[in-house]
Amino acid sequence: MDARDPLGFVTAHPGVKSLTEAAYRFCRHEPGAHVILTGTGSVEHLRENVESILAPKLPSEITARLAEIFGGVDSVSGD
Repeated sequence: MDARDPLGFVTAHPGVKSLTEAAYRFCRHEPGAHVILTGTGSVEHLRENVESILAPKLPSEITARLAEIFGGVDSVSGD
């Protein structure tokens, strides 16, 4: 993992526009997640959020790598 850009592999994928988009896509397709909250200050940003939430699942190689990195986290604080 690149310490200067630990999530660079996510945005390096040609099918991912941004970390924000990836986060919405990840949450939207996570089993047990029934509500995805979003906040914005503009209509354009709202459109981007909705587009992200409606996008397909992240590629399996990204979700597998995220699970490898964060799978041991068992609290909001990251401990």
